[in-house]
Amino acid sequence: MKIYFAKILLLALVFTFTLKGCQKDKAFPDTPNLKWVDYEIVPQNGPIDEIVLNLSFTDGDGDIGSGNQNIFDTCNSQAYDLFIRYFEKVGGNYEEVFPVDTTSCLYFHQRLPDLTPEGQNKILEGNIFAPFIYLGYPTNSSVDTIKFEVVLKDREGNKSQIASSPGIFIPPQ
Repeated sequence: MKIYFAKILLLALVFTFTLKGCQKDKAFPDTPNLKWVDYEIVPQNGPIDEIVLNLSFTDGDGDIGSGNQNIFDTCNSQAYDLFIRYFEKVGGNYEEVFPVDTTSCLYFHQRLPDLTPEGQNKILEGNIFAPFIYLGYPTNSSVDTIKFEVVLKDREGNKSQIASSPGIFIPPQ
């Protein structure tokens, strides 16, 4: 009886590992995919000092992030990986707002570290937490709702679709 049970257990394990081995790895297109997940308002010195954008992403060939290339070239928009557009709701319509300091070309865009995984499987799947410095905003004191549009670009130049946030209520400052 013990030998019979051991054989059944061994066959079950072999069968399980065989099925597991036959399963295909996840496959994603080489163009990044980006989705809005959530946000977090971070107060430090005021009601809102920072808004952290939470975005999920996938990429089939793992070429996300440019590392430290062109780190001091803030005027070259092609040196960024995550493109962030910021909007304020004024009179029922969303209007795009540009950075306060345009003289030094400081965009809302961000650079990501090189996220390419080691090994043969280059598939990437995860979350990006992008801090948006909110000091100096909103630009209009009557604004109580904002939103973001974000695009992820890989090193090949492939761009994701636009990930849009819902309207985000901003308490009066």
